[in-house]
Amino acid sequence: MSANEQFQPGQLTRDDLEILTVYGARANWPSGFAVYERGTPANGIFVVVSGRIVLGSSGRNKRDFVSWVSFERETFGCEGLSPDAHYATNACAAVQSETLHLNFDGYRALVREQPACAIALSSQMVTERAAILQRLHDFASASVEARVVAALDRLGHDPSSKANGTLVVSPADYRLVCEMVGATRESISLALGRLVGSGVAERKGTSYVIHRSQLASSPA
Repeated sequence: MSANEQFQPGQLTRDDLEILTVYGARANWPSGFAVYERGTPANGIFVVVSGRIVLGSSGRNKRDFVSWVSFERETFGCEGLSPDAHYATNACAAVQSETLHLNFDGYRALVREQPACAIALSSQMVTERAAILQRLHDFASASVEARVVAALDRLGHDPSSKANGTLVVSPADYRLVCEMVGATRESISLALGRLVGSGVAERKGTSYVIHRSQLASSPA
């Protein structure tokens, strides 16, 4: 899977989410609220019901680096399923979000009583883990433009961001892209400019409109 190949969305269905609700606790998070911090004790696993959860940490020169973004019916914090675990990143609600948290006992009950749903949840975690490992590979070896394309593709999986086959990248999204790509704003602006020049993107005021069908075939 190259940097500009699309991440395949998760295995969880809305029916799975209904089953999971029996075993977990729902919580609502206002935009900007920290769900947990890196290094704090971890227990169980989170599933996003709605919204956008950003996983990140401070990198070089204390700049934020985003390792992953979780959307509806995706997971985060699965390190909490390990004994004596601690969270590996910070988790923050980028927008108004709702999550479902299964602690370790709830997860064990799910495996025992609803094995089909537990398998779907495990498949979701494995799919996301593979995509995160690919991100690490891209960060080490891919060009800035390829990493920008991959970041835009990831944001394109947010159900609230899509309209008529396009992705609107607002100024707040632009900052998130910078943190996902891990490059200077200048190099990212140049990469976006090349996407505009090739017809993959358009500049609309302070935002960019990305044509997702063309993004998948971008030569980045």
